[in-house]
Amino acid sequence: MNIITNFLDKNKYSRPGTKRNKTTKIAWHYVGNPGSSAKANRNYFNNAPNHKTSASSHYIIGLEGEIIYCVPEDEIAYTTNSANSYSIGIEMCHPDSSGKFNSLTYNAAVELGVDLAKRYKLNPLTDFIRHYDVTKKRCPKYWVDNKSVWEKFKQDVNNKLKLGNTQGLSTTTFKNGDYTGKKAKVTANVLNVRFDRGTQYEVIGKLNKGDTVKLNYCLNGWVSIEGYKGNKGLGYISTDYLELI
Repeated sequence: MNIITNFLDKNKYSRPGTKRNKTTKIAWHYVGNPGSSAKANRNYFNNAPNHKTSASSHYIIGLEGEIIYCVPEDEIAYTTNSANSYSIGIEMCHPDSSGKFNSLTYNAAVELGVDLAKRYKLNPLTDFIRHYDVTKKRCPKYWVDNKSVWEKFKQDVNNKLKLGNTQGLSTTTFKNGDYTGKKAKVTANVLNVRFDRGTQYEVIGKLNKGDTVKLNYCLNGWVSIEGYKGNKGLGYISTDYLELI
């Protein structure tokens, strides 16, 4: 996944800083502004004090499959009304007024959905909701107008989640933060070491099942390790295939 962390400035309209203590649902939305980018929508949220509109989300998925992480998961975002306290909200960009998502946006949503379902131990078939399911607002429009497509999305995430669980995905949940001094064991048969955080970066090494690594800092599902010449003189591996020891 190509996740860009760019948090909103704290303000009472879009990022009040109020902490959440549980996540039992993932709430899906569409931006309702055809052709707009993830960056533009993030900036709209950040400018909320100027237009005095209470709106935001934890993530925004763009037309190129990019994902902007703009409100920390443990804080409330003003996205799903009465479900704000127990849900993570995701806005998705769309090219036209039908609200249908292109393949890049859709595939990124599946990847993000798998990641969130795994980390919060959720069932995509029952724990993914639309804005519509909370307020009856026609959002995400295409998934309200075409319920079968919504059901397929949940099934696509569920299928990928189950497939991952048979291919060495660990049961350890890694949170963003410093893991210096801690070690983990590789659970995949082969785990790529990347130049930076994300599958779009060059593979600069490989680890085998059972290998032990010393951890540094974890961010958005990727942890840095020493002994490689990637960005900042480190290597980066997915936490999906690591068990803390």
